[in-house]
Amino acid sequence: VAIIVISLVLCCAAAIAYRWRRPLARKVHAMKVHAMTPEQITKQKDKKMKQLKDLIDGNAVTVKDLSNKKWPPWLLKTEGCIDELLDELGADRQDVDIARARQIIADFASKKKAKKSMEMPPGPLKEFVEFAGRDELKGDYYFANRAQRLHAEERSKFEASNVTRARLEAARLEAECKFLQSRIHEAIKKELAGDPKRVEARLRAVSDQATDFFSKIYISIYDTALESAGKQAKDAYDKAIETLR
Repeated sequence: VAIIVISLVLCCAAAIAYRWRRPLARKVHAMKVHAMTPEQITKQKDKKMKQLKDLIDGNAVTVKDLSNKKWPPWLLKTEGCIDELLDELGADRQDVDIARARQIIADFASKKKAKKSMEMPPGPLKEFVEFAGRDELKGDYYFANRAQRLHAEERSKFEASNVTRARLEAARLEAECKFLQSRIHEAIKKELAGDPKRVEARLRAVSDQATDFFSKIYISIYDTALESAGKQAKDAYDKAIETLR
């Protein structure tokens, strides 16, 4: 009996230790970084940047494998590496290697979900609708959403003893949202730059194609409804199409 009781105690202790290990490790590491000199922080940042680059370059082929239900360990390490660089070492989100790593992770997450957007014909409408999905913004959207999720998780299990962790997640969420906002504004500014007449013509083309595209969709819906409704719905159908056009 004594052996069983001791075993249960050890199992509980191991479970508690596992629950606190990662947040506690991050907290201890942050304290160590805070105590570093500027020269030591620069050296640590360079070391971590090299680790990040090695993770990306050494697994360029592996990231295309979607057969495993779980995320590859190296991708999780890459996320952790990015967190440390941005949260603790003052790295720039626009750094080439950090931006590349963020985009790779976002692409992998998107492919794992396998969500398909509405099929649209090539043209200004498709380009306009897919604006947020452009490659240079994928990583920024993903990490802003991730920061929001982690912040919500931290708030749901908030305890007074873990105030530092909660503040870290809140600061990361704020930083990611501000960065995403600036990146979107930058992209929009590029879209609207140039000759006002050219911009107006482009937006008019988007509007015209949208009207044509969605009109065909609605007409197909009405056609399907008519097959079951018969002549009784003919007047309503004609009126709806006339209004739509």
